[in-house]
Formats: sequence, C-alpha cells, structure tokens
Amino acid sequence: MDDMARQPGVYGGRGIILKPAAAGPSFWNYQLSGWPTGNAVAEQVDFVGHFWLMETYWLRDLLSNLPDRLFSAPNVAGECGEDMYLSFVAQQRGIPTLTYGHGEGCNPRWSSIQAYEMGLHPNAMFCTGSLDGGEWYLRHLLSRGWKLLRF
Repeated sequence: MDDMARQPGVYGGRGIILKPAAAGPSFWNYQLSGWPTGNAVAEQVDFVGHFWLMETYWLRDLLSNLPDRLFSAPNVAGECGEDMYLSFVAQQRGIPTLTYGHGEGCNPRWSSIQAYEMGLHPNAMFCTGSLDGGEWYLRHLLSRGWKLLRF
C-alpha cells in the first residue's frame, strides 16, 4: 500500500477523531475519516476500525497485553475496545494510527462498498447496544496515558 510505504503506521478503513467537549472526550462525539466520508490522502486519527493494516512483526508486541475485559466479559463478542487498545499501544511505541487515502466518492478503494446493504444485520454491534462499552474502554485507556489528537 502506497500510504504505508510513505508513512509506516497502523492503518484502517474507518477512522475516529474524538471531538473536544467541555466534559472531556466521549466515545459518541467524533469526526469520521475514511469510510464513509472519503479522504484523498492518509489522515492521522485517534483509532481505526473496519480492518487493520500494519507491519506483521508488530503484532506480537502490540497485542501482548489486551485488557482482561476483552476476554472475561459475559459476551466477549459484544466488546468493542480492541480498536482503541491497538491505537493506544501503537502510540506508546511511537507508531501513528491513520486512515489510508480512500479517494473521493464511493470507489473500490473504500474499506466497505456495501456497508449499508450488507451491514444492517440484527447482530451488528451498533444494532445490539454492544458499542455502549466503548465509553468504558476510552476511560480505561485514557487513565493509562492514551493521548488523543484534540485533547
């Protein structure tokens, strides 16, 4: 991937930049980068989802200390902190998190070209309330030193 060759980092298809607010950051108050907004060039973000692209040899280090909650929750498939965690540990190692250049308008480079047609399954996290745990993970990682772009 051209963007990765220019700037090594953890890349993803849907990027989240948490917005400033008087009460501090909130999992639900964000600006999107990448899918579905499109961006012409790579953009640094707080965390990414849809997929991750990174150097393979980083995986052992970056995924070595996942939060216990990701494994001990009653419904581990309903947890949503892995995207934030990956960006947090990458940041600790000096590795940025970015969305790759998608290009304008829906095109084959987008990380999801049929999200609305294929992604509205009743078990999708945003349909089940599973994303509610995002606020817990955000607070947990901030307490451990995660620095957000706009805070």
